[in-house]
Amino acid sequence: MNVFAMATRMLGDMQLSAGQLAQLRAIDRNFQQRLYTLLNSPPVDARGPAASPANARGERELTASEASELNAMVASEILAMLTPEQRRLLRE
Repeated sequence: MNVFAMATRMLGDMQLSAGQLAQLRAIDRNFQQRLYTLLNSPPVDARGPAASPANARGERELTASEASELNAMVASEILAMLTPEQRRLLRE
């Protein structure tokens, strides 16, 4: 997943202010840090840590639950940075 691609899918050609673009970069930075942490830790899965074997570098695949959680986090943060008018335009 790419934060900027997700923002484009969600917002289309909506113009963002310079401050909102800075917020989007901060959302991406937060996402990248969270993704790195998840990929370099054992999965939180009912099946236990052995369910998703790590590769030689220590990284692993995200579980479906983790990917869904990251997507929801990014979508929520993108919506939160919008003005009320921008959110209204998205609902139309």
